Amino acid sequence: IVRKLTAKAPRRQVFIWEKAPRGTYFKKLGALESWCLPAGRQGFLLSGLFNWVSPRKKSPLNQHFNISNLRRSTRRMKNKTVMMLILFGSLLGTDCSGVKEDSDSLVGAWRGKVQFTSGAFASVKDLEFMYVFNAGGTMTESSNYDGAPPVPPAYGVWRKLGPGQFEAKYEFYSTKPPASFDEIAKGGGWMPAGHGVLLEKILLSKDGRSFTSTTKYEAFDQAGNLAEGGGEAETKAERMRF
Repeated sequence: IVRKLTAKAPRRQVFIWEKAPRGTYFKKLGALESWCLPAGRQGFLLSGLFNWVSPRKKSPLNQHFNISNLRRSTRRMKNKTVMMLILFGSLLGTDCSGVKEDSDSLVGAWRGKVQFTSGAFASVKDLEFMYVFNAGGTMTESSNYDGAPPVPPAYGVWRKLGPGQFEAKYEFYSTKPPASFDEIAKGGGWMPAGHGVLLEKILLSKDGRSFTSTTKYEAFDQAGNLAEGGGEAETKAERMRF
């Protein structure tokens, strides 16, 4: 039970009460004016922070306390009380998984279906991307075709353009197949062949659980010159969740 006793508490102090065994109550004088804590739900976390007292009357609201003693108790417990209030605030702001989702943020992991409408990849009908957008503005992307030919994941950056609107730019290294099996036997393999750059415009859904995007892909050769094979794509992605 949480009640604010302004009539008996100078300087608008806050008393927190909860029923204890054998008809007694425990009390604590807090330093904040407007804190609301549901009794019973989280009261067990507070048991170590309170002193036990016996009420002089049946109702704790009719108690007359020694304010100077309460002030001394407040000074001793001030640091612990503040830390506990901060903890409660963080718990009330999260869901059951302990992770707070922002409906206007890309931060998290995503899986999307990608369809190129032009370029070298337009014939691929089952292309998928997996993304991870980090809070610091960096990102990683990989696809289900990263093994054909073998290429490393793409790395890049992202930024917010407006409410529900984002832009991501990421790059990956491309490779070329060996000329023959003998080249692999001699220690060769899939050698560097240039790199690719993707610029993606993202529109986030209102609930923050999906997005659609358009992507422009450009291919560059080993010398950094623009090469053939670039194109444009459309993506529909879903946020990965437990």
